[in-house]
Amino acid sequence: MNKTRQKRNDYDAEIIKILMNKYQVGKNYIEKSIRGDRNGTLSIQIAEAYKTLKLNKIKAIKEASKKI
Repeated sequence: MNKTRQKRNDYDAEIIKILMNKYQVGKNYIEKSIRGDRNGTLSIQIAEAYKTLKLNKIKAIKEASKKI
């Protein structure tokens, strides 16, 4: 009996906490918004905010690694 394995998405916990404080919604709602399971203006804003924060975090890490 083989079970199908689904890939779990690992979202950045720090960014999730920031979005939870900013939008006053739960972790579950944010994760569903990022995945695209939720529709609406707030969900779109949350998904876009997550993407921009993630990109900015990656850029900051790359810049800091160049200085080392």
